[in-house]
Amino acid sequence: MALLRDHVAPFERVSILPSDPGAAAASPWALRQNGRLHTRRDLLARVDVLLGGRIAEELVLGDSSTASGDDLAQATALARAMVTRYGMDAAVGLASLHEAEIAAERDGAAAAVGLPSEETRRLVDRQIRRLLDEAHTRVRDELAAHRPDLNAVGRLLLKVERVERKAVQALVELGDP
Repeated sequence: MALLRDHVAPFERVSILPSDPGAAAASPWALRQNGRLHTRRDLLARVDVLLGGRIAEELVLGDSSTASGDDLAQATALARAMVTRYGMDAAVGLASLHEAEIAAERDGAAAAVGLPSEETRRLVDRQIRRLLDEAHTRVRDELAAHRPDLNAVGRLLLKVERVERKAVQALVELGDP
């Protein structure tokens, strides 16, 4: 997915080896690269890339594993930030609903000025789910359309376990030998 998206930082390598939990994780709202702020399109592209591995498993294996847990958590956190912090959801609007306020009210804290209503919290949850569901559909369709490339990268990873970006790009551009 990272090769199919112009609006994400380039990856260095891909691997089928598990990495340290959270090793590549970055705070979703600190996704600044070279001082650049990110647009809604940038963040959606990042969500797509984060979901790519899980959806590739679904396509190839017909199932998913725990391997994509960290990526799924990051994608969910990023979708939540888009809805609650950045005002990037038309249904919720421009209000900034901070995570701590939402968590405090969910945990039964006394209602306080500025905390979102139950209706707003439900709307936020629906919109986060909608963003992730739309990304899932978009990524599944694109990966299915690029299935030969996906299979070629998978075969190479089974042989060498870790592949640098340039090799992945060359394999995808040239096709499987």
